[in-house]
Amino acid sequence: MVPAQALPPRPARAAAAQVYFLYEGQCTAFMHGEHGEVEVMRYTTPGQYFGEVALVYSEPRRATVRATGECTVLALKRQDVNLSVGDLRARLVANIEAYPQYEAMLPTGDEP
Repeated sequence: MVPAQALPPRPARAAAAQVYFLYEGQCTAFMHGEHGEVEVMRYTTPGQYFGEVALVYSEPRRATVRATGECTVLALKRQDVNLSVGDLRARLVANIEAYPQYEAMLPTGDEP
C-alpha cells in the first residue's frame, strides 16, 4: 500500500510502470490545459483505479492525482495487473464512456 500523499511525482516523459487502486479515502485527478489545471475525475469508491491509460499505452501520465485528505492506494505493476484483473486495455476500452474527458486523448489504432 502507498499513502496517496507519498505518490511519486510524475516524470515529464517517463512511461507509466504502475496503476493505482483506491483502497480508502478520496483522490482527485487534474489535467493541465489552456485554462490551467482542471479537475477531471474524483475517485471516492474503493476499487476505483487511475493511471491505467498511461500504463496500457506505455505513455507518460497526462493527469496528476492528489489525495483529498487521508487516503491509501494500492500500486500494481503491469505484470501484476495482468495476473490479478486480466486485460486492462480491454477493460479501459469497454469503460471509456465513464471518462469522456480522456477519450479524445487515447491513441488511435490497435497499437498497445
